[in-house]
Amino acid sequence: MTARTPAPVRPTDVDLGVCRAQAFDGGADRWVVLLPGANYPVTAPLLWFARETALAGGWNVLAVSDTFNGPDDPLRWVEERAEAAIQHVDGPIPPLLIAKSLTSLAAPLVSRLGLSAVWLTPLINAAGTSVSQLVLDGLAAAPAPCLLVGGTADPTWDAAIARSIPGAEVLEISDADHLLQIPGDVAGSVAALHRVVSAVATFVAGPKAGDHQPGLRLTGVDHVQLAIPPNGEATARAFYGGLLGLREVAKPDALASRGGCWFVGFGIHLHLGVADDFQPARKAHPAVSVVNLSVLRHRLTEAEVPIIEDESVPNVRRFYASDPFGNRLELIEDADRGFTEGR
Repeated sequence: MTARTPAPVRPTDVDLGVCRAQAFDGGADRWVVLLPGANYPVTAPLLWFARETALAGGWNVLAVSDTFNGPDDPLRWVEERAEAAIQHVDGPIPPLLIAKSLTSLAAPLVSRLGLSAVWLTPLINAAGTSVSQLVLDGLAAAPAPCLLVGGTADPTWDAAIARSIPGAEVLEISDADHLLQIPGDVAGSVAALHRVVSAVATFVAGPKAGDHQPGLRLTGVDHVQLAIPPNGEATARAFYGGLLGLREVAKPDALASRGGCWFVGFGIHLHLGVADDFQPARKAHPAVSVVNLSVLRHRLTEAEVPIIEDESVPNVRRFYASDPFGNRLELIEDADRGFTEGR
């Protein structure tokens, strides 16, 4: 994650001619243009947190405030607002665009201007939307990096199409719908939002919008794998599911025969794989952020799991423990932001 914004940036109202907007000008030399979805305003969670993430990453933000009126031509509606916003923040460093759903129709314009962009739930699946070809043509021609974010339960999303776009980074959220929420699963929806915000933070912290050379960039840790011995699944479930409170998820059918088990939690995906020649990882280890570290410390102590305290780094509250197989775990207080705050 990026460093927190030192002080709130107060917005000012802006008249773009075709609509209104709010400018969050923190004095930076580069801008993010935030475009709403058809029924998804810039104050809704995905775009609100995208705005805050951009501000924390050292960008100014121009948030377009408008609502699409169905009878209007959607392409014209989107391009008029995108053009007006981009012209308003025109400067030496090209702006970066963050758009939701319908405003992915700005892709051809963004491509012509050579801008970087984050596309949240872009309309790229012909089975889910009649405008997908316009969006795809724009994305395919883009000379600048882009990030595509979608969910497997969203009919307008197609991961194979997203990954076929040259230079695109792709984040797919399992079971997420067009709002990138997981219906009926509040904790899962919050975790999905966390993943989206982390991906946006990584993208805006990467090459500046003026760097139009698509290329390789690591965007985060998809999951951590630890080894367990044969027939260790029940013990793993008692520790990772029972003590640590992670939720087990089914392995893909193609991998189920290999044994092991997978767990997920808020911002963490842990895969436990069976190794016939098992040796515990006593040095290499995952470091896991924990809300209420003291509660976990007490829970592990009550279960007679040895704790190794470590106060060697100022302002980072943490300790070490080992799972039942001897794999080393580092547990860090989430409120401290661990080793990522300010870095």
